[in-house]
Amino acid sequence: MEYTYKREVLKAYQHNYEKILNIFYPAKKSTGFTERNLTVNFSKAYEAIATAVGDECCTWFELPVNENGKDHVDAIIINITQKEILLIEAKRYMNLQQKVLEVIKDAERINTIDWIRELTDERSKGGERPVLQYIEDYKIFGVILADLWIEKENQQVIYELYQKKSGMTDSKEFLEELQQFSKTVNEGLCLKDFCVDRPVDVNTTRDVKIDYIKTTYKLLSFSWVV
Repeated sequence: MEYTYKREVLKAYQHNYEKILNIFYPAKKSTGFTERNLTVNFSKAYEAIATAVGDECCTWFELPVNENGKDHVDAIIINITQKEILLIEAKRYMNLQQKVLEVIKDAERINTIDWIRELTDERSKGGERPVLQYIEDYKIFGVILADLWIEKENQQVIYELYQKKSGMTDSKEFLEELQQFSKTVNEGLCLKDFCVDRPVDVNTTRDVKIDYIKTTYKLLSFSWVV
């Protein structure tokens, strides 16, 4: 089972990035792009497609999952019409070992969904209408969004792992492979021609920048039924 409009959403999500990166490079040299843009552009794509066919849906960013506010999911998309909820976490794979472990932790938090039932707890709201009624009728999906510059061998491994698991709807095997990767990861060897700083400084021509981005910058995603 996959979330509604998955194929169309991922295509539009990719298009959003292509459009932006064809206009300008939103970073300083090799600093990369802030991960908030992953959730923003994904939710923008989802809402555009869903509302175009008349679905009622909304997005909220950094939804707290406990009372002290220390933990949150990066975004939640609620589609009332399709009765589905997407719980989204985003990561930039800069420090591979650290970020892989963070993805595992994020996915485990999503899989422990008792906290989301508080959204429907009328008792805690003094009898007011719950935010979501009849949450048992909703399909809940976890979504991991990530981006990656394929400039080293281990980055290529992560990219291929996401490609291989993209059709899965259970997170267990995917997280096990990430866990195994985290135990063996090292800095890795630079892939041929990618050992220098990214050619994105102000003196680089626009065509060179765009070609390099198309060759090495990848958007990754994995989703599953919670």
